[in-house]
Amino acid sequence: MDNNTLEVTIYGRTLNIKSSEENTEYLKEVANFVDESMNDIAEHYGSNYPRDTIAILACLNIADLLKREIANSKAGKDTLLALKESIASRSSKLIKLIDETKENSKE
Repeated sequence: MDNNTLEVTIYGRTLNIKSSEENTEYLKEVANFVDESMNDIAEHYGSNYPRDTIAILACLNIADLLKREIANSKAGKDTLLALKESIASRSSKLIKLIDETKENSKE
C-alpha cells in the first residue's frame, strides 16, 4: 500500500483512499461516521436490505444533517448580524443622548 493511501472499512467493506498525510485522521473520522450511519440504518431496517439501499439511506441522513447544520449556521449568522445592528443603533442613540446631555449641562 502506498504512503498516500489510507485503508478504511465501511459497512464491512475495506477501501483504499488516497490521502495526504495531514488528512489521514480527518478521513478516518469521516469514514467512521459513514460506517456508523450505515450500521445504524441496517440496525433500524434490518441487515437484509441491499448494501446500495443502506448506502443511499445513509447518504440521505447525512445530507439531511448537513442541510440542517447549514440552516442553523445561517440562522445563527443572521441573528448575530441583527444583534450587531441593534447594538450599533442603540450605541448611536446613547452617544447622541450623552452629547445632548453634555450640551444641556453647559448652558
